[in-house]
Amino acid sequence: MYDLHIKNEKEYKALLRALETAHDLADDTSTEPLWPDNNHPTFVLTRGEIQGLKTDIDERVDNLISITRLLERLECLKR
Repeated sequence: MYDLHIKNEKEYKALLRALETAHDLADDTSTEPLWPDNNHPTFVLTRGEIQGLKTDIDERVDNLISITRLLERLECLKR
């Protein structure tokens, strides 16, 4: 499992661009580590896994937008 801390739309778009680039470069048969240095865990992401991350991020952001809009409406009703 992973935690995403996206502070604004600019970060969200940058993350999606990075994932799209990684998706374009990914090879389902690759055995090259994503992070080959000792400071990060070594693992490989396939195209399918990257697409899954993109989908998950989109769903989370859509949910956050919906919740934010709902909270704004509730705040207006309280006034």
